[in-house]
Amino acid sequence: MARMTPLETAQRYVDLVDAQDFAAIPVLFAPDALWRPAPPQPEVQGAAAIDAGYRALAERETPAMRVVDRRFYVDGNTVVAEFGVDTDGVGVSEVVDVFTFDAAGLIVRMSAYSRPTS
Repeated sequence: MARMTPLETAQRYVDLVDAQDFAAIPVLFAPDALWRPAPPQPEVQGAAAIDAGYRALAERETPAMRVVDRRFYVDGNTVVAEFGVDTDGVGVSEVVDVFTFDAAGLIVRMSAYSRPTS
């Protein structure tokens, strides 16, 4: 994979979420990265654990969804992505993902925050 800027990597991550291509996401993380998904999923560290977490998401049957209203904010090696996840029949959940990147453009820490549809 060619080196991407932090913004490009965060945009790629959201594109993969939108496509529900969860199995393709782990390559965006550094080998010793920390992934803090939204509760109730536990945080995990390291390539093998991150890969297993995203593969579990890929294998789970999920309803049709699409990402809406994408906004990205960049400050050096930190990117904040705000977006909605529009799930058929449920509504739109608000999501904020905070990414920190290493010098190679890989995610070293990602924390996800979400608020379900009320």
